Amino acid sequence: MILPVNRKIAKQLKWHRTGDKIFGLYNGCFFNMGDSSIFSSPNYKFINASVGDLNEVQLTGITNDLHKNKSILKFAEPNVSDGYLFIKINEVWGTTKTKKVYKILDFIVELLKKYTVGFGADCLHCGSLEKTGFYNHSNTGVILCVQCFERTKASVNEQRYKLQLLQNNYLLGFMGSILFSIPAIIGWVLIAIFIGKIALGMVFLIAILGDIGYNKFKGKQTRLTPWIIILSNMMWILFANIAMVTILLYREGLTIGSALSGTFEFENARQILNNNTAISFILAFFVWIWLLLTFKKDNLEISLALKVA
Repeated sequence: MILPVNRKIAKQLKWHRTGDKIFGLYNGCFFNMGDSSIFSSPNYKFINASVGDLNEVQLTGITNDLHKNKSILKFAEPNVSDGYLFIKINEVWGTTKTKKVYKILDFIVELLKKYTVGFGADCLHCGSLEKTGFYNHSNTGVILCVQCFERTKASVNEQRYKLQLLQNNYLLGFMGSILFSIPAIIGWVLIAIFIGKIALGMVFLIAILGDIGYNKFKGKQTRLTPWIIILSNMMWILFANIAMVTILLYREGLTIGSALSGTFEFENARQILNNNTAISFILAFFVWIWLLLTFKKDNLEISLALKVA
């Protein structure tokens, strides 16, 4: 998701976008910009400038100037490596103002000019200026010429093929989610047996272990993945609540068979089951929202980027 400040800047500069980033040229320098996950603490905005291969003098000079100015411009964790200049703008008390972003962009542009670093519309791979275009390469903005685009596309297709060979299918992932949730179910039931309490907090553990299990069994990674994990969570939560009410009735002196049927037949037991199941799903809902928002499917791709509308 592209947040309002970045969207505004992208429209003003006629930049392009990936899934959750904006990118483009600003005064002869190439930038990628984005925001952290809403679950990050603190939230932050990041700016990534392409700098290419730097010599020792350029690297030392740029790094020193960044650290000298980070308190003045109020950005954090400047880093120059692997052909990029990266900085964070922490957002503790609200979102970063557009004016501040432009101020930092201007600073970076002047810094790169000072050390004679700049690309313009050059291909980031070979430096060619002929027939370059803006592309979304696995959720990162790049400028490539036609030849480099074709080579990158072939490489991406090969990587995706290898990844598909390593991944299994939805069923194996679902089984992993089910199996990894068992310890939480056992803990939930044991608490009901020995303490006589309903451990609704185990809902969180079921959801988290289900996610881990799906990935451990190398379940297929698509947009359906979080929903499959949620389905396994719902099955176990329903089972756990039925098991707990049954155990509590058994502790009152009923046989296992009578306790199980009584869970659905006795009005008080049925009310406890319904209430606790509802509360369990409400608690699990927050974990499921986290799962849906943070899930990242296979982002291996290369395609022409769209401008921010």
